[in-house]
Amino acid sequence: MNGFARWMARAGVLVLLSVGVSCGGSKPASTDISNLIVAGAPAGACLIEYNTALVAGDPCCLAVGGANSCDLSTQCNAASGAGCCLFYATNNTTMGEACCRYSGNSTPTSGDGRDITSDCNTLLASGR
Repeated sequence: MNGFARWMARAGVLVLLSVGVSCGGSKPASTDISNLIVAGAPAGACLIEYNTALVAGDPCCLAVGGANSCDLSTQCNAASGAGCCLFYATNNTTMGEACCRYSGNSTPTSGDGRDITSDCNTLLASGR
């Protein structure tokens, strides 16, 4: 037993280690996003896409039944301008076509003015 462990034992401190997580144990449960997908949206339909000024090629980074490839470290660039929308929800979501995340963390709203921050965060965190 090393010195720190002996000190902890003498002090009466019980230390529990989470071996399952640190050794590649089970992943956390997936987030259920079914309530955020429009009924009838087919597999492969895009849910979240990048601002097209920020990527080359297909802007979709989260599709129905697909892996989440949205890079949350994405930043605005010269083509998008400062304070840009980084990710858009599509019409395949219950938010409709709307900015899901702005640079600078402005509050995203749906077309009817509803705060969609929580819904967007749920989608952007799903599948990770």
